[in-house]
Amino acid sequence: MTTGEAFVAVPGGTLRVRAAASGRHIVADTLAAYERETPRYRDRPDPQRASFLVVGQARYRVRLYLAALEFLQCDPARLLAQADGWGIDGVGLEMRPLGEPQAPAPEPVREHVRTVVFPALAAWLHGHGHAILVEAAARARRGRLGALNQRIAALHAELAELEAERDRIAAP
Repeated sequence: MTTGEAFVAVPGGTLRVRAAASGRHIVADTLAAYERETPRYRDRPDPQRASFLVVGQARYRVRLYLAALEFLQCDPARLLAQADGWGIDGVGLEMRPLGEPQAPAPEPVREHVRTVVFPALAAWLHGHGHAILVEAAARARRGRLGALNQRIAALHAELAELEAERDRIAAP
């Protein structure tokens, strides 16, 4: 993977899968309309399919926060679900009916996501999830290294200025 994200078909739709900003979790979510219309996604079919998840006859916006069980930093009793080495902790499932951002999803719908959608996603992550996390970590390190190199260059420039000023002051 070169983009750090993938679009994964799951029962009821397609989810975008990417590393969370922390680099320790995977986020699997549907895309809002404004995201699908950005130049990055506008002409690509997979992001267009990731607009909602169908459960029963209703459409839902979904966001799952997943962690590899070996890195999970919570009490296993708090897990909402686990499969294929991945888990959803107690706050790792957000669902809203499409077009109703304040309404929670009914518990049977949330249960469907935990028992049907999540295991399908976990099976895909079993082969690809660690690669997404490793790529995100490498990208973060490259970004940090770039920032440090810029800082070093700025400090070298400042040092050169100070040395030149010192030399001017010390000159007879």
